[in-house]
Amino acid sequence: MATEPNYGSDIAVTVNGGRIDLDSTFRLVSGTEMMAQRACRRLYCRKGRLLSDPNDNTLDARDFVSQGLAANNAGLSRIRAQCQSALLGDPCIFTALVTPTYDTRTRALDLACKGTGAFGPFALTLRVTELTVELLRPS
Repeated sequence: MATEPNYGSDIAVTVNGGRIDLDSTFRLVSGTEMMAQRACRRLYCRKGRLLSDPNDNTLDARDFVSQGLAANNAGLSRIRAQCQSALLGDPCIFTALVTPTYDTRTRALDLACKGTGAFGPFALTLRVTELTVELLRPS
């Protein structure tokens, strides 16, 4: 039986009204939940807003949708590259592969992320709209 990699622990975050906040009870997360939250923060926190490092390479994926994303190869390739770069800015993330898909009917961008962290593999899927980022699948 495989055991979950030990990524350490961190204070959980919640998404409230379009911004990421620390969990009000300061609940600790670990394992793949923590890695998913770290990756989510990097893709949902506009540059200059990450408290631990305001100069870090982060982005707010909602901007892709609000700027009138066209679901063409050039647009999705640009999103893939920018998201992968933001994820790789985290010193605990060694590899990152992001597969973006855009639904023109619902105007929702899904970001399927896979990578290798300091202690093993992780995966998550985010659904991004103009107003929200939802963590669909941490694993």
